[in-house]
Amino acid sequence: MPDINKPILSIILPFVILCIASSCGDSKRKAYEEAVIEWTGKEILFPDSMRLVGGGMIAKPEADFTIVSYYDSVGCTGCRMKLRFWNEFMQRVDSVRGDKTVNLIMIAVSNDEKELDYIRKNDNFGYYMVLDPKDTINSMNKFPEDAEIQTFLLDKDFRVLTFGNPLMNRSTARLYISLIECPDSLENVQVDYTDDQNILEHDLGEVPVGKTAIYGFSLVNQSRDTLKVSDITTSCDCTEGKVIPMEIPPRSSYIVEVSVNDTVPGDFLRSVTVAFENNKSRLLRFEVTGKLINKLK
Repeated sequence: MPDINKPILSIILPFVILCIASSCGDSKRKAYEEAVIEWTGKEILFPDSMRLVGGGMIAKPEADFTIVSYYDSVGCTGCRMKLRFWNEFMQRVDSVRGDKTVNLIMIAVSNDEKELDYIRKNDNFGYYMVLDPKDTINSMNKFPEDAEIQTFLLDKDFRVLTFGNPLMNRSTARLYISLIECPDSLENVQVDYTDDQNILEHDLGEVPVGKTAIYGFSLVNQSRDTLKVSDITTSCDCTEGKVIPMEIPPRSSYIVEVSVNDTVPGDFLRSVTVAFENNKSRLLRFEVTGKLINKLK
């Protein structure tokens, strides 16, 4: 590993372990620690040209930062990508990147280009989606086997700054945002973001695959105006949001109901964002986390 990455590693190592493995056993925690040491500063390799879903070829694109997210052929590749959630995350990236360019490359090990192209268009996904049916890129890099650490934030030289899926873990998302916003100020990696004041969270725990999990966030309209819900957006098709009632008088209570029904086992983070007609500057975001399992223990 080049010397230039040693100060980065000294900060990233404990932070990534905290982000990803805080609830893991000792063996998995050690595996993550070894992955951090192996991958921080490592160059991600790409073939000379890559095939895009929807047609066309690209070479390795230049950028100040590149996010690479790899999806193997296990299960429904398109379902696991959560493109709407990626769109939402990249909006957060856009809000802090300044004059820096940030690319997102999704790598799909799949032969079903038709399905992926449909999902890409349906979710209005405007970033690179690479079709890699022979798993060439993984063969060149030998990515970690754990799906939670198959997403990487790269610098302009395509070397790994950190890794972890920001859609699965808010702390990982903060780390990505912080490194993109302040790449030369590593001491700011653990910055406290004020936008969290409008984010409410709940852990659903273990949820059987295919079962709908519902949680209602209870709130009170503390303003002097009647709030009228103008828009409800969700991170993916498997998530729904409902506000009861849609018009909330001052000092009145209301409930934001979030429901999740997914079919892919593993940790998840889903969100519902609520906008108000007469207070467009105020957005409320409701996040639910948990773990989808094939059956209850």
